Amino acid sequence: MSFFDDAEWLQSHIVNSFITSDDTGLCEMVMSSECASSGAAAGDPSERDTYFEPHSIDIVMDMDIGGHRRRSNTSQRLDKLKKERKNAARIKHIIWQPNADPLPDADRDFVFEKKPIVIAERPKTSLLTEQLNSLDLSDNPFTEYSKFDGRAHAGVPTRRINIFLTMAPPEEQAFPMSVTVVASARVSQLIGLICWQYTSEDREPPLRHSPELYSLHIAEDDGEVDWDFPPLDDRETVAKFGFSVLALVETEQTEVTVNVDGRDGQDQVTLSLKKRNATVAEILNAVVSQRPDLAPDNEVELALERADNSSTAASPLSADTRLSQLACQHFNLIKTTSARKHKDTAVVEEPNFSGQMSAMEATVYQTFKVNMLSSLVIKAPIQLGISGDRVEIDPVQMRSSLNVSKFLSKPRAVTYQIDCIMECRLLDVKYGGRAVLRLVYMLPSDGGYKHHDLEADLGTAKEIVRKLEYILDFRSSMNRKTYLQQKEKRTLLGTLSSGK
Repeated sequence: MSFFDDAEWLQSHIVNSFITSDDTGLCEMVMSSECASSGAAAGDPSERDTYFEPHSIDIVMDMDIGGHRRRSNTSQRLDKLKKERKNAARIKHIIWQPNADPLPDADRDFVFEKKPIVIAERPKTSLLTEQLNSLDLSDNPFTEYSKFDGRAHAGVPTRRINIFLTMAPPEEQAFPMSVTVVASARVSQLIGLICWQYTSEDREPPLRHSPELYSLHIAEDDGEVDWDFPPLDDRETVAKFGFSVLALVETEQTEVTVNVDGRDGQDQVTLSLKKRNATVAEILNAVVSQRPDLAPDNEVELALERADNSSTAASPLSADTRLSQLACQHFNLIKTTSARKHKDTAVVEEPNFSGQMSAMEATVYQTFKVNMLSSLVIKAPIQLGISGDRVEIDPVQMRSSLNVSKFLSKPRAVTYQIDCIMECRLLDVKYGGRAVLRLVYMLPSDGGYKHHDLEADLGTAKEIVRKLEYILDFRSSMNRKTYLQQKEKRTLLGTLSSGK
């Protein structure tokens, strides 16, 4: 044991070896003041050893004090071995050895006796199947249209429309029937769905047996039918129209008068049509059935034209035009022959080319030699190429003694995607078997519409129109649907203005 009486060294040792601070900080202040006072009273500072001056950092409390110490690796390994021994004690090893004294067959049959398997009798049909079978669905003649019910389809675009029933009792006409239909269904299929839901809900009075005897009209929110507009076209899809309120109207029997010989009305055929949506072809067949002497031959074709004073009365009607679109019940029966086509004011026929060409033939790339007409009625030969996804126009080098390039601009080579093509139709039939067709296209930059007038022989023109109509019907785009809606609206406004 040794003693050391240097108070300054002892004080330095205490300061550097022990915790000399508390929460209040008074202890540290006292020790610092004592160190300063003792140093000042010691005399010459050069006689003291500077080694014993405070130089270490302050000692602070360890944060782990009071917690659990981490177990060592040896302790953890011992616990793991102990657990493995305990699990091994539960395992029993059995050595399989063949039986030296096997059982006789009689004892084996007794020990392993075959027990009979009893199969519990289960009902062949469930309660849901029995209830469905108990329902009598044969009374609803419109069951085939139930597949267009949007409530039974998940993930399919649907439309919800309120239908006012004009044939319902007066106290129920103010309350519409909500119908959810698949957006891809046609208007005729929507009418069938309305009839199916009407019959399924046991509404009165009962409907007539065919959806063709009904039509859909535009209606106000209070159920009033807007008779100024014609009914919706049965061939259009439901998604084309944005009406949320419609009215189901029962069509009456329509009287149609057809002037057979001339336009003076001396020889007429009166038809009583049960359905208002009859086409011009059906009217012609009804006329021929009453007058067999008017049956067409190879050189004569029958057509109908309107007998009113409208601007379109002198042009034959397309065979697929419906009676509801014409707002007319008086027609003239005309015979289209070669002599009629050779008149100065030739009539443009609008035949229905859909369905006359297969998908493989329509989408195959094909070129046609035609002439492009300019605003100065000057023809420029071009090569028109049509495929399933584009339409190409390539100019053809002109060989002429006249240097017309100084005055006229040659057509440029251009390619239109099929989504930009809006329409292709026959515009005029000229003398000598030449025809003019119009190709309407959309400008992608501003969304406007422009057209090219092309001239070719009648057979080539019909083939071009047939090919493009099939492609456009097969690959219909939203731009073309918008164009057709605008065209139909303009036609409807023109018909209403002419009627006034």
